[in-house]
Amino acid sequence: MTKLNLDLIFNICVFDVEIPEVRKSMMESSFNNLRNKGLFILIIPRNISSILKRCTSKNKYLDGYYFKHHGIMTFYKNFDDVEPLIKILKEIGFIISADLTERQYICLILKK
Repeated sequence: MTKLNLDLIFNICVFDVEIPEVRKSMMESSFNNLRNKGLFILIIPRNISSILKRCTSKNKYLDGYYFKHHGIMTFYKNFDDVEPLIKILKEIGFIISADLTERQYICLILKK
């Protein structure tokens, strides 16, 4: 495994369209590639009404929903509760430097 010793990693508008296994892998990879005291900036949109109205029991998959649009499948997870995400990040080893979460997005500044 390559260790990049980065000062800063941004993950913007990605977690909401990835399945749980991929999200966790991204968190672990980010942690492993940061230098000591490096920062991980995580921004996740949430509570988007145009998407939420399409989330039903019929298209539930894992911890989110799948949609077909123009013949292509996509996945969506609404992070209405940020606590389970924070728990995983802490288990990996991240320390929360700031939680700027609002209704429309999650914004976490994490430190290795």
